Amino acid sequence: MTLDSLAAVLPKAAEPIVLPVPPGAVKVLPRWAEEDEVSKWRLKYRAGAAPEESEGWVELELRHFTRELPLSNLDWGLEHLFQVAIETPDGWSDWSPPVHCQPPCPQAPGKPAAVLPVVVSSEAVRLQWTPPLDVATAVSELQVTRYKILVNWMADEAMCRERSWWRTATLTWSQASRA
Repeated sequence: MTLDSLAAVLPKAAEPIVLPVPPGAVKVLPRWAEEDEVSKWRLKYRAGAAPEESEGWVELELRHFTRELPLSNLDWGLEHLFQVAIETPDGWSDWSPPVHCQPPCPQAPGKPAAVLPVVVSSEAVRLQWTPPLDVATAVSELQVTRYKILVNWMADEAMCRERSWWRTATLTWSQASRA
């Protein structure tokens, strides 16, 4: 019996799927073969496009049941590299080939947190709303300064039954017009 026949067969590396998720984040989804008895997996990532550099990698070790990992506070606008490895009873796999992904630019939120309409008459409605959460405060260049609310209503009771005609108005909120 030779030493070659005693060598353990290490598992094949997992495959990372990296999805850009606004604002300024990514979601890492490790994928491995169903037959692999994975107990842990490792993720390493870094900003930059050169995988051969050994400096600057952030490494995380996670349990097998963590099949989705959101990462935020990445340098948006810069390409990042992501690699994964898995641990089975036979040992650790090699690192996967690097996957490139660029986190998207953070954006301001698209809707108010809550709208409370109060019907005053068939021609008027009063709106109260809470402004959108300002997720942009984490990014110094972004700040919510104005947003719009689209209001649809039916012109009269007869049209209400038909549901055929709607009136539309767009309200614009800005710091200057806030009461």
